[in-house]
Amino acid sequence: MKLLFCVNKDIHSFVFIRGLLEHFKPFKYSIFYTSGVGKSSVQPPTLLQELTFIERTFPSQLEVEDSSLFWNVFHASAIRMLEVSSFSPQDLYAAMQDEAPDVVISVRFGKIFKGNTLSIAKHPILNMHSGLLPQYRGILGTFWSFLHQQPYYGYTIHTIDDATIDTGHILHQKRYPTQEAGSLFSAIHGLYKPASEQMIGLLKHVETHGILPSGHPQEGVGAYYSTPTMQDCDLFCTQSIRSVYTKEDLKVVRELLSVPSVLRNIKKHNQT
Repeated sequence: MKLLFCVNKDIHSFVFIRGLLEHFKPFKYSIFYTSGVGKSSVQPPTLLQELTFIERTFPSQLEVEDSSLFWNVFHASAIRMLEVSSFSPQDLYAAMQDEAPDVVISVRFGKIFKGNTLSIAKHPILNMHSGLLPQYRGILGTFWSFLHQQPYYGYTIHTIDDATIDTGHILHQKRYPTQEAGSLFSAIHGLYKPASEQMIGLLKHVETHGILPSGHPQEGVGAYYSTPTMQDCDLFCTQSIRSVYTKEDLKVVRELLSVPSVLRNIKKHNQT
């Protein structure tokens, strides 16, 4: 089975792919990545700057210091690693077509799949969404759940059936009590390892049965959320004592970036 990961270059995507590769090894894979998600602004709110630092900037700094960390290991083991941030829909389709994947797995990807890209693989595109659907479509579902003081937050694995955002059939969904969450970063980050374990189950189902589970349509009223404004972030900080990240979170990121031995052997599978 050949996989194409379409991801964003950040710690969450890294942990998701790493968790999957640790327990589902004998396949070939490629990685297409973007370097950001959502709208950019000249001066984003401090909260979003802090979140960007621990999700992307800090891991990249560590990567420069130690070539065995973070995305460098995937550069060494993937058949192809390609940044597609500036790609047009036509360029993205052509690049995906070259890979001829059996399954496309999307995690925090900064582009919308449209037209022919939706049928590029043998099976529907799978997306890991860090929010509960259909209530929290779009980006930063955990932030919005906390801001709206919801009792639960969580993640959803669903198919991408058309060019609309986060509207496909749900294959798996997991909820966590908001009151038990720590920092905003740790809450978001904690979704990705269990989600990768669920994705392994879906891939094994494809290997065994030749098809994905059917899933079920989304039920209830859906809502789409984009990048939080300054006012949204101010309200979040006013009504919550929850920090964006802690010193302990920085230590966790350092530990997560160590490369397990299983990834050092993936290259052998990709070259055979």
